[in-house]
Amino acid sequence: MTIGNRVLRPAILVLLSLVLIGALGWRVVAGAIEESYSPGWYAASTENARYRGVFVKSVAVRPSTIVLNDSVAFAVTDAWVERPTRVRYRWFLFRQETKDTTFRVVLHLAQLARDTSLWTYARGRSFVAADILIDGKDPARSGDASVHTIYLPSARPFRDTLQLTVRH
Repeated sequence: MTIGNRVLRPAILVLLSLVLIGALGWRVVAGAIEESYSPGWYAASTENARYRGVFVKSVAVRPSTIVLNDSVAFAVTDAWVERPTRVRYRWFLFRQETKDTTFRVVLHLAQLARDTSLWTYARGRSFVAADILIDGKDPARSGDASVHTIYLPSARPFRDTLQLTVRH
């Protein structure tokens, strides 16, 4: 065995060990992040909720269009009830997604222009914020200028028809 091999082999073993430790550390951190954020994740659509196996039912929403002012309105484009899920990692390696016993209603709202002269921001779209309530309760909000998503958790099942109102 030469001097080069005596130095090279331990160096390769140290390098491989560091890569393995780094990969395992990354997995632990990524899993912890996913576990902490996963209770707030919701399906992207009714079809996605069905695909993921969390779909409970579709709901009707009244009114289906909410007029905010002379310029902007929101129209409901998708509405469903799902079972929230939570991601957990057993021994930091094995991903397990479990369904909660609670419910969550998710609504997609499309922003509609009633006066197009005001819509000049972001390629013809302007983001409008509004306090929209579901059955009088304040939901969480997400989305962008094209699709607003509002969702509301509940320990009890939702009715088949939900009422939207705007808080002024």
